[in-house]
Amino acid sequence: MDISIVYKGTNELFSDTLEKICQSCQYRFVHSSDISQNPSDNIENYIVFSDPNRIASQEMTCEILVLPHNSSYTIPDELSPLDIVHDNCPARILLNKINLYRNNLAKCCQSGQNFKAAVIMAAKEKIIIERFRRISSISRKVNSLDMDEIARACVEDIPDIFHAKYASIYTYDSENQCLHLMRHNHDHKISSLVNISSNPDRPMAQAVKGKKLMIIEDLNIHKFATVSQQNQTNYQTRSCVVAPLLSGDKVLGILNLADKYDLSNFEKQTDLPALELLCETIGAALCNIQLYKEVNHKAQTDGMTGLVNHTTFYNILKRELNRAERYSGKLALLMIDLDGLKGINDKYGHIAGDLVIKHIADCIRKCIRQTDIAARYGGDEFAVILPETNIYDAEIIADRLLNEVESNLVHFKDADIRATISIGLGQSENGKPIEELVDDIDSALFTAKENGKNQRILA
Repeated sequence: MDISIVYKGTNELFSDTLEKICQSCQYRFVHSSDISQNPSDNIENYIVFSDPNRIASQEMTCEILVLPHNSSYTIPDELSPLDIVHDNCPARILLNKINLYRNNLAKCCQSGQNFKAAVIMAAKEKIIIERFRRISSISRKVNSLDMDEIARACVEDIPDIFHAKYASIYTYDSENQCLHLMRHNHDHKISSLVNISSNPDRPMAQAVKGKKLMIIEDLNIHKFATVSQQNQTNYQTRSCVVAPLLSGDKVLGILNLADKYDLSNFEKQTDLPALELLCETIGAALCNIQLYKEVNHKAQTDGMTGLVNHTTFYNILKRELNRAERYSGKLALLMIDLDGLKGINDKYGHIAGDLVIKHIADCIRKCIRQTDIAARYGGDEFAVILPETNIYDAEIIADRLLNEVESNLVHFKDADIRATISIGLGQSENGKPIEELVDDIDSALFTAKENGKNQRILA
């Protein structure tokens, strides 16, 4: 497509540079004086470079502002140049800019659009490029194993890129089909828990179900999403973004943006590319956190029973003992041994023995509180840490556990296996070393075994 390059200014060196570019590319070079007296010229084929004192008002959004390289010129609000260059800008950079806008002009001409549409397209591309630059900086914050850091970036940094006032991020619990609010910057109350199955027409539910980023220009006329009247009054516009955070095909969360400061709508052309990149980055970060938690959980737990393992037990016991001593609290400890595991293995086989071990773990879970910590201490040994528990309450828990294990049979093939346990228990004392506490309770457990099993002994 034929274009003309116009220079409205007095810098001869810059004018010469533009003219040489035009000669090499076979573009027409026009100085402003050549067209100023001919208003009938077809301005649609022009790319205009202007000095600050010659740039037009904001209607002329096609102009590129040329600044002196040693200038600290501030662009007045009433001016709206498409781009900015300095008068010492290398010819190759000028050529790249000219070709960028020429290509946009060509695209618009092919589709029947005019020059103004091409300028808008180029301006939007510039916005997209600038957003990608800022996203690379935010990505360093998001690429973290700290969920709080990711959430903070989502509600503090990301809205600024899209000139949005409000942002919120939710994590998705696929098992229970619920979205849990992590963080938001709203000045009004928003839902901390969203049940997807109970609210299938809500925008977030639609985003989770469709696994597609939704840029909604007007919620009032959106054919899928419904919003309560109360929620609508909290926002100045009906336009919003509802973006699922994906890892592969798995939804891990939702990022929401609402209310642009200039009250304009979110747009697919300028907002979608940057949003898609951000959501991929956040989704990958959330996936990494999940994987880290899974690996960490496996490292801390016993694979057969799901209870914490021996190493983790000692780490937690040390922490709880220090806390009890610091705040003059109480802590009780149970050491538990499965009676006769060897006989069960010999009679029914090791698979049956494993079932009995799992049975003991299940019984322990039923008999303790959520704040208590149960561990598989060894092959057929278990331990339970009881924070903020005196010895009398610990004895009640031990008796409950003895009864729970004995009264529930383990079914294996055609056999019903009755298991029993022996328990040693004790209470922490200020200044008593952790090794001494464990040894004393372990000795009580040994006494319970020696005295006939299926009983508890106090250390």
